[in-house]
Amino acid sequence: MDSAAVAGSTKPSPAHAFYKNLSLRKEAHEIRLLRIQDDASQRISCSLERVSLDDAPRYIALSYTWGKAKSQTPILVEGEPFQPHYNLYMALAGLRHITRDPDWAQEKIERIWIDAICINQDDETEKSWQLAQMRDVYVGAETVLIWLGTPDKESDSAMDMLLRAGRAGLSFDIEDVVDRNHEQAVSRVAEFITSDRGREPGGELEEIVSRLYYRRDAVEAGQDGYTTLTRFLNREWWSRVWVVQELSVARNPVFACGNKRLPWAEFSAAFTVVGLVSEALNRIAGQGSGLGSFPLGLSRFVPIDDSTSTIEAKQANRAANFQVWHRWQWKLPGNPLCEVLKAATHPTLGVGLGCTKEADMVYGLLGLCSNAQQLGIEINTAKPWQQIFAEVTQALIMQEGNLNLLSLRKFPNFGHGDLATWAVNWMSRPVFANPLYSKPLSDRLTPPFNAAGHLPRPGFRFTNGFPATLLLTGVVVGTVSETLQPFGRMELPATGLPAPEKMGEVSTQLYEIVLQVDKLIRRHPLSDTKFEARIPVATPLRVLLAGQYADESGEWKRLAGSPKEQELMACVPGLGEEIIDLSAAAGAGIANALGPTIVREAAHLVIRDLAQRCGADPDEVLAELDMEVPQGSSGQEATMAEALFHYDMNVKMAIGLIPYLVAEPDWVNSDLDQDPPVDARLQAIPEGVEDDVLMSRMMELMRERYPGGGALGQNPPMNPVMRSLLARLSLVQHVNGICEGRRVFALDRNLVGLGTEQLRLGDVVVVTQGAAVPLLLRPNPREGVYLFVGECYVDGIMDGEFGKKSSETPRPFAVV
Repeated sequence: MDSAAVAGSTKPSPAHAFYKNLSLRKEAHEIRLLRIQDDASQRISCSLERVSLDDAPRYIALSYTWGKAKSQTPILVEGEPFQPHYNLYMALAGLRHITRDPDWAQEKIERIWIDAICINQDDETEKSWQLAQMRDVYVGAETVLIWLGTPDKESDSAMDMLLRAGRAGLSFDIEDVVDRNHEQAVSRVAEFITSDRGREPGGELEEIVSRLYYRRDAVEAGQDGYTTLTRFLNREWWSRVWVVQELSVARNPVFACGNKRLPWAEFSAAFTVVGLVSEALNRIAGQGSGLGSFPLGLSRFVPIDDSTSTIEAKQANRAANFQVWHRWQWKLPGNPLCEVLKAATHPTLGVGLGCTKEADMVYGLLGLCSNAQQLGIEINTAKPWQQIFAEVTQALIMQEGNLNLLSLRKFPNFGHGDLATWAVNWMSRPVFANPLYSKPLSDRLTPPFNAAGHLPRPGFRFTNGFPATLLLTGVVVGTVSETLQPFGRMELPATGLPAPEKMGEVSTQLYEIVLQVDKLIRRHPLSDTKFEARIPVATPLRVLLAGQYADESGEWKRLAGSPKEQELMACVPGLGEEIIDLSAAAGAGIANALGPTIVREAAHLVIRDLAQRCGADPDEVLAELDMEVPQGSSGQEATMAEALFHYDMNVKMAIGLIPYLVAEPDWVNSDLDQDPPVDARLQAIPEGVEDDVLMSRMMELMRERYPGGGALGQNPPMNPVMRSLLARLSLVQHVNGICEGRRVFALDRNLVGLGTEQLRLGDVVVVTQGAAVPLLLRPNPREGVYLFVGECYVDGIMDGEFGKKSSETPRPFAVV
């Protein structure tokens, strides 16, 4: 199923008599099934018949994507010409071949359900109730055939690899092994990947990884399993929202690409290995492996010299992960609609998942939900998508009994026609990585704040009809009187620790951001001490972090008065005093405290590793290089940046020198007119890899010198320099996560807060019963109504202080 089905973009002519002759009865749960006829002319010809799902008919259900292009060749349905989309035409051609295959033919399943043909796409009434029973159609099918598209060389290779690894995984019972000891399985895969001896697999798990990812002949031909699988998982089927349901509920899913087939059991076992390798790669990158283990092991599994490949892999794997995750989740009771929609629109979980028509983001997921009927949500393809989104938002809010769902609203819905500004636009990704009520995905919407305090109920209700109005009863906290420009994201490496000079650059940005907020606070001093519930020195950080932080487990907790607050405050010297511009000293402290001698040690170790693994004498290589600590440009000892540059050049020189030191005698005795043949071990070193090795090895040395140290965010090293670096890095990461898509503002009452970057002067902040956080509203004086702008954090009032101490009388607000 695909979005085009809902929109009816394939429009058979109303003259098609077979729909009228085979009309369906809703109360009998009837569907049409298709049978591909034998036709000597090679033209695809089909017949239809009417059956009831109540009779448990035997049939195959096709899962595929419609695509945009129409086929140039029509098919025959009940003897009448029918113009399918190109992807369906190719699927029908593939089905004709598959159903004639002896292995498949013994199942004797000849009837097929295909939405584009079996549903009259011109009849909105039939289409609506047929889509409503889609879940039952896929549950009832003996096999769900997943058509991934036309084949190519890479897809054939990917299907073969998955089938080979899947069969090995099933014999090894890999899913059970991973469930029993997941951590050990990841460690084994990481160790195997980084093996620098090119050894044969030493166990069943390693053998499966090798089968899936590494064939020596493929690598020598410039191919690798990681890229092949990435492109395979990037096919359009994986990203369509309708197929989530189709895969999740299927009894016997089978993938098909061209003439190749892959049963679900084999795919699931192989995909478990894909997950293990992904985790192992992340762990290796996070540990900052040095050159000693990086190129000869890891380059077999991921093309290091292709900077885009890993990005594409993450996008593709996330879409596939979402599909597979829901299939595995289906073993459990159904999830509430709110949780399913949150997952589908999540900035990481649902990345890559999409549809063409807006309504599909709701309709395509209803079959996975446990409470769709309870919410009163029914499929009606004649309704505009704006009405559907508003009705779903309203139903979820009324079921929850609060307005916390409004934190999921991504962008202000201005300019979306009839979409209410308070309605969640389920098509847009969250602009916020962390809504203010942020909790683990499986939890209810239970935020850590209670800004409304003891304001009287009722706090809200909806008017009838479409478009509905949200009626609030609340208190105005203040009007936005000043705003700061949104802060640019402070860029950090995806994994591992940043180089000292990069950390210095990021520290400068952090100081400048804190300085801006501090100056804003000083321009708006609190004159009314009734609301001064904050510690002034902590205010800039509390505002930037919206008063919360994520602990080691990822759980969001309140910042005020916590040990974490003191730790983060220590990252900004001078906070709470007369803050001055500390940019000049921002990076120098960490960078120079490490000292250039440790870079020299790291360079020695890197070059020795490189020489030994390539068969050269390390001392002979080092003797040809200038490994003394250089003198700085100022005449003093070199700075960290100068030392890194110097030793980085030495590593590059070593890579160029080693081929001459390990050359074969035939070359040495030749006339030396050409470069020596490059040893295969040196060919495995990706170009430019030395750029990051020194930093990685240097950090390893730091951890060795201070045994109390650990990975980022775990057991901070006893070394004060490293502890300072990790704490500051943690602060930068928190500020990045919270401030993305937000800006700092001040109210006319001299309160300071953080809200959506679309807020503007004149917007009002309101607290209302039913909303755990303050709400930003935009007055529309001409119509006497308000537009909903977004949630916000206001320092000092997040626990009901305003309602307790203010003499303001609650008043109504009509939000459209």
